[in-house]
Order: sequence, then structure tokens, then C-alpha cells
Amino acid sequence: MNASGLFLLEDINRDLFDSLNQTVEQMLTHKNPLIRALALADYRYGKRRLLSFQVADEHPLVQIVFYLRCDIEGIKYQSPTCI
Repeated sequence: MNASGLFLLEDINRDLFDSLNQTVEQMLTHKNPLIRALALADYRYGKRRLLSFQVADEHPLVQIVFYLRCDIEGIKYQSPTCI
């Protein structure tokens, strides 16, 4: 199911609970795109790191959170072409 972009509710709940004890770096490398998106929204993920984030190959959810965070922080970025 993961290949199709679908996740079981139990997996999501477990991943969300586990992410509470993870660093932002660990969250960014997680297999679940929801956890990666939460890492971008985390206050510990600074503006300088946001500027260097490679969004092109990410899941659409992660891309949306990236563009929202950039808008909130007032960061200019290339216009999204994949959303």
C-alpha cells in the first residue's frame, strides 16, 4: 500500500507517536511523507535550512507544506510546477 501512497491508520498513528521523540533530521529521513511534512512545519527547522531544502523529488504533501512555510516566513522560491 505504501507504493500507491496509501498508509494504514495504525502505521500513521505509530509514526506520529514515534516522531514526538525524534529530531528534525530523523523526521526528514522518515519513510512517511506526513512525518517529513511535520518536520518542515516544526519551529526547530530554521529559515536557512528551509532555503536549502530540495523539494522537487518530495511527496506532494511535503511540497505543499514547504511552500506554505516559505510563504509564512516570507521566503522567495521558484514557482511550484509539480502541484
